Amino acid sequence: MSKRAAVAFLKIFGTLYFLDGAMGVAFGSGFLDLGIIRNGILDWPLSFKILASAPHLILGGVAIFSGFVLSRD
Repeated sequence: MSKRAAVAFLKIFGTLYFLDGAMGVAFGSGFLDLGIIRNGILDWPLSFKILASAPHLILGGVAIFSGFVLSRD
């Protein structure tokens, strides 16, 4: 496809995925799988919430960095 479409995907996906991870750390549930609606706020230990949300934060952060910083001409 086009570079513009790839950059738009990285920006949108990265932002949503990172916010889902941040929400997982804060509330124990995310929004992409509607967990916050189905389960509400979960009282998990903070270390568990961080470890469970780490892939979202890392992958989302890499996508955000790639979409907003590395894609500059």
